Amino acid sequence: MDLDPGAARWVEETTGSRVRGAVPLTGGITAAMYRVETADSPVVLRRWDGRIPDDATALVRREAGALRALAATPIPAPRLVAADPLGADAGVPSLLMTLVAGEVRLAPTDLDGWLRELAATLVAIHATGVEGEPYVPWASPVLPAWAGRDDRWVRAFETAWALPAAVQPVFLHRDFQPFNVLWQGDRVRGVVDWPGAGTGPRGIDVGHVRLNLAVLRSAAAAERFLELYQQLAGLEVDPRADVTALCSFGPDWPRFIPRQVAGRAPVDPAGMRDRVEDVLERALRRL
Repeated sequence: MDLDPGAARWVEETTGSRVRGAVPLTGGITAAMYRVETADSPVVLRRWDGRIPDDATALVRREAGALRALAATPIPAPRLVAADPLGADAGVPSLLMTLVAGEVRLAPTDLDGWLRELAATLVAIHATGVEGEPYVPWASPVLPAWAGRDDRWVRAFETAWALPAAVQPVFLHRDFQPFNVLWQGDRVRGVVDWPGAGTGPRGIDVGHVRLNLAVLRSAAAAERFLELYQQLAGLEVDPRADVTALCSFGPDWPRFIPRQVAGRAPVDPAGMRDRVEDVLERALRRL
């Protein structure tokens, strides 16, 4: 396919290489993602095309800052090529980065090995010492109408944001989950999608992974991930941060998750809420 002329011109100006073509990447929900073939080497272009216009500029700046900082670490993140937060040259807020080799793996044959590798990668991200903007919860602390008066959700939304100041902040990915991890063989070779990166309680990342594992697979997989993360990190995750991340679930998840999966694994939208509530109930017991 052909890119928007302004975007193609920006890519050529920033890379110094002619654009030969572009292919949309699977799974982009909040922004349009393209693999762009240039005369020299392929790059990846993220275009914030109006799906979330209010904070696109801030997201481009945050991801650019994260990629610059991660370049000095062993984390296999893309390298920043260029950023246009205002869209002055690319037409819309945009970010250009190197292509990371690997593929998304949603249906592993060795589930425990897959979970262990995911946990080890997240432990390494949290150990980088990189600093970022302070974490701000995505979800509101107000009990949403869809939760009804279910005691689990009532308690979760009443207590989840009571994170003690003593919790040691670490560098967070903020959207670390199977869709943003690239594999070669049985090893993680890339971690992508860093516009939410910042600094905060590690349980925010851990809980987000657990939420996605419950949605995609099972409550047992989510519990096993927590066990592996704590074992590899050598510490316990604050359950309040874990619960806060689980509160990001909502009625839109069964609608957008199948779009992200895009046929790469079986999906059970009807059972998502039950699996998430199973994980939430166990997390609440740890409070």
